[in-house]
Amino acid sequence: MPTQDVALIHDDGSAFKKITGADVVVDSPSSHIKTTDLYLGGLYNFEAVGGITPYVGLGYAKVKGNWYKSYWRGYPGLGDSDEVSGYGQRGKTKVNGHYISAKVGINFNENYNLELEHAKHKIHADSFRSFDINGLDAKFNRTSVNLIVNF
Repeated sequence: MPTQDVALIHDDGSAFKKITGADVVVDSPSSHIKTTDLYLGGLYNFEAVGGITPYVGLGYAKVKGNWYKSYWRGYPGLGDSDEVSGYGQRGKTKVNGHYISAKVGINFNENYNLELEHAKHKIHADSFRSFDINGLDAKFNRTSVNLIVNF
């Protein structure tokens, strides 16, 4: 998933002051999202050539699901004890959002489609590894090759 940037300020509104002279960078543990998508789109089929029908399409989808390994408790890079670990290693949070996609593909043998799809996602998570800051918006692109079997 995309990296996350955080701006820190004190409760009184003053700017965050760096205590050490060097920045600390810690790798973020991997995470994954499982969603159910309600997709509405359209295809334009071109003339078939030798039993293969090329097409282009556009679509819009509403997305709902869960983001796994999103738990924020603990602090990254401080060790493995239960009091400081746990950052991004367990838990889940709800996500919702949408994406738009464009695709090109071919239909062959009447039962199979092979397509290349590019989608731009905008997802909102209720909370995600944010040191008690609730909410996260993520924008990312996805390109996929899809094999579709029609039955």
